Amino acid sequence: MSVGETNSQLLLEVGVEELPPGTISSVVKAFDDRVKAALESWGLQAGSSTTYATPRRIAVQVSGVQTQQPDRSEMVLGPPVSIAYDDEGNPSPAAAGFARKVGVEVDKMSVQPGKRGDVLAAEVHIVGQSAVTLLADALPEIIGGLPFPKKMRWEASGLAFSRPIRWVLAVLGDQTIPFTVGDVQSSNQTEGHRFLAPGTFVLESPDSYQEALRSRYVLADMGERKSRIEEGLAALETNDIKVVPDPALVDTVTNLVEWPETALGSFPSSYLALPREVLITELRQHQKIFAIEDANGSLVPHFAVVMGTQPADVEGVLRGNARVIRARLEDGQFFYDEDRKTRLEDRIDALDKVLYLKGLGSVKERTERLVGLSRAIAEQVLPDSVDDCARTAHLAKADLVTLMVNEFAELQGIMGRYYALHDGESETVAQAIEEHYRPRFSGDAIPGSTVGAVVALADKVDAIAGCFAVGLIPKGSQDPYALRRAAIGILRILEDTRLNIGFRGLLTMAFQQLEAQGVDITAGMQTGASEFVEARVRVLYSERYTHDLVDAVLAVGCEQPHELMARIEALQLARTEGWFDEAAVAFKRIQNISRDHSQSAYDTDQLVDPAEKALDTAFRQAQTSLQDALSMSDHKLAISILGDLRPSVDTFFDEVLVMADDPGVRNNRLSLLRALANDFSRVADFTRIRADK
Repeated sequence: MSVGETNSQLLLEVGVEELPPGTISSVVKAFDDRVKAALESWGLQAGSSTTYATPRRIAVQVSGVQTQQPDRSEMVLGPPVSIAYDDEGNPSPAAAGFARKVGVEVDKMSVQPGKRGDVLAAEVHIVGQSAVTLLADALPEIIGGLPFPKKMRWEASGLAFSRPIRWVLAVLGDQTIPFTVGDVQSSNQTEGHRFLAPGTFVLESPDSYQEALRSRYVLADMGERKSRIEEGLAALETNDIKVVPDPALVDTVTNLVEWPETALGSFPSSYLALPREVLITELRQHQKIFAIEDANGSLVPHFAVVMGTQPADVEGVLRGNARVIRARLEDGQFFYDEDRKTRLEDRIDALDKVLYLKGLGSVKERTERLVGLSRAIAEQVLPDSVDDCARTAHLAKADLVTLMVNEFAELQGIMGRYYALHDGESETVAQAIEEHYRPRFSGDAIPGSTVGAVVALADKVDAIAGCFAVGLIPKGSQDPYALRRAAIGILRILEDTRLNIGFRGLLTMAFQQLEAQGVDITAGMQTGASEFVEARVRVLYSERYTHDLVDAVLAVGCEQPHELMARIEALQLARTEGWFDEAAVAFKRIQNISRDHSQSAYDTDQLVDPAEKALDTAFRQAQTSLQDALSMSDHKLAISILGDLRPSVDTFFDEVLVMADDPGVRNNRLSLLRALANDFSRVADFTRIRADK
């Protein structure tokens, strides 16, 4: 086996003080990506990679890494030929200097084309370096550049990292890769569990990494650790009690411990009087522990804790957790009791002291816009519930100035519902207060009530219109005010509820409310906001349908998602039928030839050719049926009716000269085609549909 064909396993581990759990997964992926990119850039072959991470370490293991770069030849360009030789043909100082630099005699060089003419060139033999040498040079920068959101400095070198680095293990096969990161020298040593197996130990080989750590109470594999936690929680369950499902909390505690152990504790039952969401949030946010419920889904005074060690006195640990929990729940009880002493209605004025966004006034001013907007939307789509929609919008933001929401922002809306019910508001209004934030994230449920849907639409469309009005427009991947999420939320609500309003109409109403409050609104702002939401329509529906059909329906002003979907699906079905492609070509021809002709009224007495008379007759017969189909939103029938016109259209173009010499005849024929094009456009812009034939 020649040099360069030897392969070994690479193992890199950075040992640190406990990392923030939310950063671990993304950083270890970046570590893996950068190591593999470096190996590829050096031309070193490598096999598959595996990542490991715990609160105290991030590691990358790569199999089959080539230990030596292959030798290679490289063509190095030198000075222009025009200055490489003197008048007598002898090498110039420039040529001689280049020769010394590359170690190649001038008479063994060649002439190669350069950017500005021919240049002297030398083929240089480059001896490959060892992978250990290359890695030793690159790893300090790779490790130091890992993308943590926040970094700290703790030693004299100035290295910035999320937490202090305590050790670095770096081996390729049986070789240690020598380098320094900050004030830490790499080695072939690592550490086990901080308490259960303290101290360093020499790793015998990269292959033994997982087992060596496991024997020292460290589960380095995140997936294995997560499974152990899930199994431990399941083991605490009985027929009477269950752990409240919380996948996000499982992910968090997975990155908080190296050797998970689970246990069941309890707290005073008096705290069950707190709202369910408050109790669960207190447990999750402050203690990272799981709530417990009975078989009926009601909370019970127990909790499940994931410990990172094997304590001799488990009961003592549980008592300690319970003591902290009682203090936290006591705070929650205080917030809840104090908040209920002031009605939501009486908190509205306090919103005037809370800035919404610069240029858009306070949250109270925003509330006034939401009331007007909710009322306007409801008058159009939910006339029997206008007052409920307006009342919901009036109270929707009042819980932002409560103690509970100040402590737990994620409970906004939820606490509004509890406090509204306490104040005597109707169940309809209370439920809608909570729902108006939905959907909060991808995959979240939309409002379950129509009143909640109306106010949610108002909330989201006001955010989009307001940000466009003051220039806070998303750019690239930056979307600090979550306007893309708001737009998708609007579309999902409209699609599911089938409310008879479109996104352009909503934006118009929102800009009117802003203008009424003295915000300067321009046509460009409105166009920009409309195009922004339309772009989200394309993103959302192009995942389900072809781009050309989405564009074709959007182009004719369709703005209601359920209507848009119905038209696209009708076109998609028609596309599978043999006549569609030829009909689409004919419809495109009609629209293209009459595009610049605005007149659609034509004189039937001027129709002289049998083919144009036949087209007129077929068109008039189809119009009534088309109107009936569209009024019933039967787009499949509408497209079929248009398709039945194709033979008459084909015959017309075969036998009739549209651009006749007689201006009157020409204009009348163009008007006939314009009338046809207008009716076709009631379904879609056929010029945007890709024909396969």
